Amino acid sequence: MPICLQSHSWWSWLEGVASPSCLVRAARRRGARVLALTDTNSLCGVIEFIDAAAAEGIRSVVGATLARDGMRLVALAGEPSGWGTLCRLVGRMRLGGRAPGESIVDPCDAIAACHHGIHALVPRADWLERLAPLMPGRVWGHVVRPVPRGVSPGEETRLLVAADRLGVPVVAGTGGVLLGERDAHRHRLLEAVSTGRMIDQVESGRWSARHTILGSEELAYRFRDIPFAVANLRPLADAIADDVVPRRVVMPRPRIPFGVSGALLLRRACERGMEARGMAGRPEARARVEQELSIIGETGLEGYFLIVRSIARHARGRGHTLALRGSAGNSLVCHLLGITDVDPLRFDLPLARFLHPGRADLPDIDLDFDWKVRDEAIEWAIRRHPPGHCVRISSYQVLHGRSAFRESCKLHGLSDGQIAALPAGMDERAAEAIEAAGDGPARPANFPLEASRWPRLVADARLLVGQPRHLSLHPGGIVIAAGPVDGHSPLEWSETGGLATQFDKDAVERVGLVKIDLLGNRALGALDESGKILGGGGMAEAIVPEDDPATLGLIRRGETMGVVQLESPAMRHLLVQMRPRGVDDVVESLALVRPAASGIGAKERFVRRRRGLEPPERLPQLFRRVLPGTEGMMVFEDDALRLVQVLTGWDDAETARFRKAVAKHRTEAEAAALRARFLHAVAGSGLPAADADELWRQLAKFNKYSFCKSHAVSYGLIAWRSAWLKANHPQAFWAGALNNNGGCYPAWVYVEAARRSGLEILPPCVNRSGIGFTVCGNGLRVGLGRIAGLPSECVGRILDDRARRGAYESVEDLLRRMNPGPGAARLLARCGAMDALGGERRATLLGLAWGERIGVRAGVPELFPRDLGPGWNPAPATRFERAADSFTLFGFTVDRPLPDLFLSCWPPPERVARAADLPRLLGRTVSVAGLFATGRDTHTGRGDPMQFITLVDRTGEADISLFPGSCPPIKHWHLGPWLATGVVESQYDAITLTAHSVRPLRRPRLEVPIAPGDSCAVGA
Repeated sequence: MPICLQSHSWWSWLEGVASPSCLVRAARRRGARVLALTDTNSLCGVIEFIDAAAAEGIRSVVGATLARDGMRLVALAGEPSGWGTLCRLVGRMRLGGRAPGESIVDPCDAIAACHHGIHALVPRADWLERLAPLMPGRVWGHVVRPVPRGVSPGEETRLLVAADRLGVPVVAGTGGVLLGERDAHRHRLLEAVSTGRMIDQVESGRWSARHTILGSEELAYRFRDIPFAVANLRPLADAIADDVVPRRVVMPRPRIPFGVSGALLLRRACERGMEARGMAGRPEARARVEQELSIIGETGLEGYFLIVRSIARHARGRGHTLALRGSAGNSLVCHLLGITDVDPLRFDLPLARFLHPGRADLPDIDLDFDWKVRDEAIEWAIRRHPPGHCVRISSYQVLHGRSAFRESCKLHGLSDGQIAALPAGMDERAAEAIEAAGDGPARPANFPLEASRWPRLVADARLLVGQPRHLSLHPGGIVIAAGPVDGHSPLEWSETGGLATQFDKDAVERVGLVKIDLLGNRALGALDESGKILGGGGMAEAIVPEDDPATLGLIRRGETMGVVQLESPAMRHLLVQMRPRGVDDVVESLALVRPAASGIGAKERFVRRRRGLEPPERLPQLFRRVLPGTEGMMVFEDDALRLVQVLTGWDDAETARFRKAVAKHRTEAEAAALRARFLHAVAGSGLPAADADELWRQLAKFNKYSFCKSHAVSYGLIAWRSAWLKANHPQAFWAGALNNNGGCYPAWVYVEAARRSGLEILPPCVNRSGIGFTVCGNGLRVGLGRIAGLPSECVGRILDDRARRGAYESVEDLLRRMNPGPGAARLLARCGAMDALGGERRATLLGLAWGERIGVRAGVPELFPRDLGPGWNPAPATRFERAADSFTLFGFTVDRPLPDLFLSCWPPPERVARAADLPRLLGRTVSVAGLFATGRDTHTGRGDPMQFITLVDRTGEADISLFPGSCPPIKHWHLGPWLATGVVESQYDAITLTAHSVRPLRRPRLEVPIAPGDSCAVGA
C-alpha cells in the first residue's frame, strides 16, 4: 500500500497543475491510502484536500513545501499544535522579509527558529546536520527521484551519507506534481506565465511527467537501491496525528471595562437600546431579548456582538447609515445595539433563521457602509486591535476563458497592442468557445502570427482555464482573533501594504476564525450624501414615514430610476404590476425578482393574486395559514424554514440543517435522499402526498438563489428612503444619486431622468463646482471631477487654492495662480468651466492656443496675451457644439438633452411614437426611436435566445422585448440611435413594446472644431 508524503496541487501557485481533488482521485486510482498535500509556500488547498480525501477514503496529511530562491524543504504537521507552526512558517516565506526590520530567511533558518509539532523532510546534507540535533525524531532525510531541476549534482549521495552518520531515517519522494504526459506541457505553460516568458522559450519546468504519484510496484522499483527509504514512509505516516486542522471557533475578545463581564455589558447595552427604540414597555420585546441573550450566553457569543457593536457605533458616530446583509436583522439584539435599523418584531422575522441553540457555525453579522468610507471603517477596525489580531481576508483569482485566452496570446508572443488590435469582442467570443466543447473559435483575419499557431494558442488557453493566478483582497472581509491570526492562517502582504490571510472567506471560517464583512454600498453613499445636503442629522437620523403618499405614488408608477434597488426594468415593471401598498410590499418585490421565487413561478402568481385575478388553490390555502402576508407563497428563505418546521415538527436546529442542505445540494443523488427524508417526515402531517411532492419541488428550486427576509427588509428600507427623497427632495436625491450610483445604466440615462424631473443641468465652474454634482439654484452643477482627462491632482489644487485665496477673477488669474498646463487649461475651457471668468468659450480656447505659442516663442510671461490683433472676433460656439463637447467630456450633455444631438437622423415626428405616449397606444403597431440605455440577454424555457432592451428618447424610457421567432436579438449593442417597431402591450399595466424589428438608424459623425488639434465625435 503506497504512501505519498509530498504532492503539489495548483495551489502551488503557477507550479502545480491539478486541483487537490484531482490529486486525491489520482492517488486513489494508484492505490495510495495516505497522501500529504505539500504545496509550495501555500496552504490554500488544505480544506478542499481534506474534504476530498475523506470522500475517497484516503488518510490526509497536511504540510507545505517551504521554498526560497530555489531552496526547498517539506514540513508536515505532526500534531494539532503543528498547524499553527505550519501557518507561521508559510507566512514567513510569503512575507519575505518585507516588514521593517525583518530579515529574509531560508527554509532551514525558518524551521530552526519555529518547529514545534512538525516533521521536516530535509533534502540537503548541511541542513540535516543543523536540524537533527534541534528536532530529534522529527527530522527525515528526503530523497526525491528523479532529481528535480536545480538540485546540485551529488546532493543525494551526500544526504544519504549524512543521514547514516546522524542516525536519521530517509524517506522516498516522487514530487507528486504532474499526473501524466499532458501535464508536462501544462507545467511549462505555468512556468512561462510565472516568469513572463513565451512558451517557446521554456524548454522544461522544474518537474517532469515522472514526478508523479506512483503505485507500490513502481515506487519500489524506482528506489530499489535504497528500499529502506520506501519502508520508512510507514513509521513517518504513523507518527503523524490525524485531523490536525482546527475546527473550534476562535472567539475574539472585545474591549470591556475592568471588572465587567461581556454578558453584563451586552445586557446593559440592550437595556439602553430598549429605551432608545421605545420598546421598554413591550412584553413581546422583553421576552424576545431575554430569549436571544440566553442563546448568546450559552454559545459564548457576547464578545462577537460587542465587537460588531463597536464598529457600528464608530460608523454612526460619524453620521453614516448602516445596513445589514443576511439574516442578522432577525436578531432583536442587533437592533437594540444599533447594528441594524431592521426591527424583527415589526417585520415578523424568526430568530431561528439567524440564531438557535443547536447552531454549530458562527452566525454572520455583515455590515454595509457608504462605499466611500468602507476602507476607513476597515482601517479603524484593524487599528483598534493589537497588531496581527485583525487582518483582511484574501480572495483567489483564477483564469477563466477570457483571461486564459489573453494569457495564451502573450505566451505565444502577442503584445498587449496586438491583442487589443484583434476584432472587437474577440476575447469574449474566444472565451465562450474555449470553455465549451468543439474546435474552438475561428482564427481572426488579422491574426499577426503564422496560421498554424492559432490552434496551439487555443489549446493552451484551454489548459490554463481554472488555474489559480494570484491572490487579491476580499472587498471588505476581515478576521478578528483573540491572539495573532498567523497561528490560524498564513499571512500575506495585501495590495494596500497591510496584512491579509492566505485563506479566502470560506477557509477562514473552516479553521475557526471569526469573519466580518464590512462592505461598500453605493446606495448608502447616495443616501448619506443626500441627507447631508438636506442638513440636520442627515439620513442616518431622519424619520421617513412609511405611509408617505408621494413616495407610494412614485413607486406604484414605477418612476424609480436612480433608486438603486428598484431601478432595473424588471423591478420597475414588477412595482407597477403588484401595486405596492407600503414598505412591506417593496420588501417582497426585492425577493420576488430573485431566481428562487421566479423559478417556482411565484412572481406571476403573486401579481395575479394581489390583483384578484387568480383564486387561491388548495395547496396555497395551506401556505396562506402558515405564511400570512405573502399571498400564500414562498417568497423568502424564512418561508421555507417556517413551512418545513410546521409540517415536520423538527426543532430549530434540525430545520435549519435541512434548509441549508436543500440550498447547497448539487447532485441528483443528494436531491433524492433529501426528498425521501422530507416526504417521510411530512407523512404524518395530514398533507396529501401530491401536495407534499409539489412542496418539495418548490423547496428544491429554492436552492438557485433566494433572499432571507431580513436581507430584503434591510435593502427595502434603503429603497424606501431613497424613493422618499426622490418624491420629496428631488435636488438632494439626484445630487446623491449622480455622485454615487453605479447602477445598471450609463451616466447619461440618469442625467436625462433628472432633467425630465425639472432640474437644470449646469456646466462645471472653476469658482462654484466641487468634485461631484452640487445643488445650485433650481438645478445641479457638474463637478470638476466629472471632466474626462482632467487629472484629479489638478482638481484638488483648484479647490484648495480657491478655498485659501478666493474665487478666480479672470482666465489669466486662474492660469497665473494655478499654472494647470496647456492640456488641463484647454479641458477647463472646452467644457465651460471658465465661462464665468468672462469671454466666450471658443474665443478662450483659441486665445489659450495662441498665447501658448506666442508666449513660448517670444518669452512673454503672460500665457494669455491681451492683444490678439485686428479682426479678432471668433464666432461663438453653438449650443449644439457645446452639447456635443459635454457628451465627449462628461458622458452626458449639459446644454440640451442628449437625444437632440441625433434629431437629424430621427424619423419625422408623425412616424414615431414618444416613449411617454406608449400607454395610450395599447394594441397598436408603432415605431419608437431612442438611444440604447441597457439590455439583458436571456433564454426561453426551450433555450432559444431572447433579449430585453431599453431605449430612451426625450420623454422617457421605452422597454422593448425581442422574442424568438418575432425579432432576432441584437448582436452588438451601441448607443445608436435605434428604431424599434412592434406592438404595444400591457402585462398587468406594465407597458412594453413587443418588437417585430429593431435596427440602428444612420449615426451622424459630428466633427466640431474647437481648437487646433481638438475635435469632438458623437455617435461614432
